[in-house]
Amino acid sequence: NYGPVTKSYNTFNIRELLNSINSSAQYDRVLSKIDNLDKEIKKYQALSELSKYQDDVLLDKHIMPEDKKSSLISERVFISSNINSLKKTRDYYQRIIKQNESFVEQITKLSPVIKHGGERFVLTENDIDGYAVNNLIIKTKIFEIEIELEKENEKLKKVNRELEKQDSLVDVQDIAEQVVSSISNLKQVDEEQIQRIVDKLKSERSDLVKIKKTMTGENAFVPVSNYIVEMTNELGVFDDYVSKTKGPASEKENSIWSGAILNKIVFSYRYAYTKFIYDTCGVKLPFVIDSPGASEMTPDNAKQIVSAAIRFLPTHQIIVSSVYENLLNIKSFNKQILIADKLFSKKKY
Repeated sequence: NYGPVTKSYNTFNIRELLNSINSSAQYDRVLSKIDNLDKEIKKYQALSELSKYQDDVLLDKHIMPEDKKSSLISERVFISSNINSLKKTRDYYQRIIKQNESFVEQITKLSPVIKHGGERFVLTENDIDGYAVNNLIIKTKIFEIEIELEKENEKLKKVNRELEKQDSLVDVQDIAEQVVSSISNLKQVDEEQIQRIVDKLKSERSDLVKIKKTMTGENAFVPVSNYIVEMTNELGVFDDYVSKTKGPASEKENSIWSGAILNKIVFSYRYAYTKFIYDTCGVKLPFVIDSPGASEMTPDNAKQIVSAAIRFLPTHQIIVSSVYENLLNIKSFNKQILIADKLFSKKKY
């Protein structure tokens, strides 16, 4: 349930899922700072590697002098990097505008009734303080970025034209040699100083991670835990669930169960998170049940699981992949598509 997929860095954390759904501005700021520190750490680690390589380059007797083309290539790299950075910033602001518009649209559609000071009133778009001003500020920033992008693109075109002239005058120099030449002319990087900076950044990151953990509220786990209890009771594995976890098993190893019990409890978890996302976000995620007869599951157990999914997620799309014919006899589907042959077969289904 920690969410490892194939590599240690490729993980999906349940707590981060729940916190992202119930996130506060403060929590988001902490995540943003951690992300920025990660980028800074990678940057200085790259400089450290450059310093090590620089020592080798300076010993090379065949270092080529810097020429005009090398200077133009360096300038092009710098401009391209700046363009990418501006585009990312612009895209970030555009996403914020879309999210704000989506939020206002939801408020307009739902027309929630708010009780404040003993009075009840319908919440409307006009009640969102500062929305129009904030939207205008963001759009202004996007406009300014577009102007900067236009300028940088013109610079890039100019540099590319100059490079084309250089190519017509001189033989093309190997890119690797140009990079080596550039490195050799850099001021020697102090590797010890870089390492001190990296250690400091890592320490700051560690402190922020600790703060993030303290901001992880248990409130989000209450409805999830209730749904797990509901489904484990339905499937007859509630005692196994409680005896091993003493509560929400969001970070327990699945190895504490096995066979049919494991399948039913894992199914309960998936149901709980699917239902929680629907309750909080209004998103009806498709629910896939792949080979419910595997891992010591009998046909009756498989039918029990599929029936529970249909009954407890009546508005969700449920996809079942199985060879058990008894599952075909479940008539609770509002609409059923039975694929009796291959998915892209010419036969009707």
